[in-house]
Amino acid sequence: MIKNICGMSLVLAVILLNPTPTHAGSTGQLRTTTMTAVTSSAGDNNGFETTYGTTTPKDTTTTNTAGIESVNSGTAASTSCALPNTSSDQAIFSNFNVSLPAGAVITGITVTIRGHYDSATGTNTFCTFLSPDGGSTWTAGQKTGDVNASDVTNTLGGTSNLWGRSNWSASEVNNTNFRLRLMTLVASTSRDAFIDYLAITVSYNSPPNPPGMYNPTNGETDVSTTPELQFSASDPDGDNLGYKVVIYSDSGCSSALQTYDQAVSSAGWIGQNATCVNSPTSCYGSSITAGLTLQSALSSGTEYWWRASAFDPDGSGVVIDATSCNSFTTLSPIISVSLTSSGTISYGFLGPGAQKNTTTNGISATQTVQNDGNVLEDLTIKTTNATGGIPWSLGESAGTNMFVHEFSTNSGGAWTKFSAADTYQSLISNLGAGSTQDIDFRLTGPTASTDLLEKTITVTILAAQH
Repeated sequence: MIKNICGMSLVLAVILLNPTPTHAGSTGQLRTTTMTAVTSSAGDNNGFETTYGTTTPKDTTTTNTAGIESVNSGTAASTSCALPNTSSDQAIFSNFNVSLPAGAVITGITVTIRGHYDSATGTNTFCTFLSPDGGSTWTAGQKTGDVNASDVTNTLGGTSNLWGRSNWSASEVNNTNFRLRLMTLVASTSRDAFIDYLAITVSYNSPPNPPGMYNPTNGETDVSTTPELQFSASDPDGDNLGYKVVIYSDSGCSSALQTYDQAVSSAGWIGQNATCVNSPTSCYGSSITAGLTLQSALSSGTEYWWRASAFDPDGSGVVIDATSCNSFTTLSPIISVSLTSSGTISYGFLGPGAQKNTTTNGISATQTVQNDGNVLEDLTIKTTNATGGIPWSLGESAGTNMFVHEFSTNSGGAWTKFSAADTYQSLISNLGAGSTQDIDFRLTGPTASTDLLEKTITVTILAAQH
């Protein structure tokens, strides 16, 4: 006879969890509000000394009605769009009032100039420079095409043009630090230069919005020990997104137990539908629900906290955390094991020293145990001496009133002896919830018995949480 006993030995082992074209945003055209003449080593040293209609260029629709003018520009003809240029009139513009979203990454700066000269004779152009530090240093200059006697709009730089710099920060394009330097390049010093409109456009890539976390819901209980976490974020630029998830042991979300980063490993991630240019190779479209199945079981009956974060691998690259750190509690452990087979083995008559087993090559009485709990289980097994009449004792080898009892978990491929009666031995480790294990037994009878009465041996299987 085989019986099952469910025991519980809780071992709290926390084994936890944890783009693609860029669509940049834009500030739109921002007009300057402050002009300062360069008064040394800059042509006539008076910048744009005359105005018509206003003190700074701001007209956006009409022609030749409002702006600034440099009369008889410079002290010599010049085509050099480089600093220093002592021949050409120059002015510095500031206070463009640039405002960027938090975490935005600047991808380019465009300068828009609409103006004309009083004559189309020769080649007459405008040259611009940008400064990130209040005018202490300047980028290389960029020059317009030939500007004739009628208003023409020129654009310099572009949405992906950083003016020779590796990057621009938000603090470098604010009113304190950002400057634009404008230079007239004329074929003759008798040329008068007119600027009707001057503006900059800062292009940028926005970071994702904070992700929402949907499953498990905040405070949810009886959560599986291997849950599928679900979350999603949107990206203002429509870029594809990658994610990471961190599991914490505290409500303050300061003690990270494990991090699952999609940029590091794709294991467990569900629903990827887009390919990113940069690592990771697979990611999610904006606003698409992402999923992550934990690869290792959590401890049962335990409260955890988690937070999802989104990042835009091909855009801003900034990691944005969810605004909250949510909690969930895994279901309480249920430890249970049962027999799905008969539970009774009849060996029949055994001659002196005879041997029988339960495999298909023996008496075909293989027994099957099942994990009826909800956690991983370790199973142990023990046997008793044989009772009925004069008892038989368990031994390492057969003798008078002494038998040998063995078990196998691989259909008799290998046998393990019961070493002592009523002593538990390891049977199987890490049996999953709902999983089964076949067990076979082999009995070697005594070489001699002082009676011929039927004997009974009891086998007990004990389950404990892994």
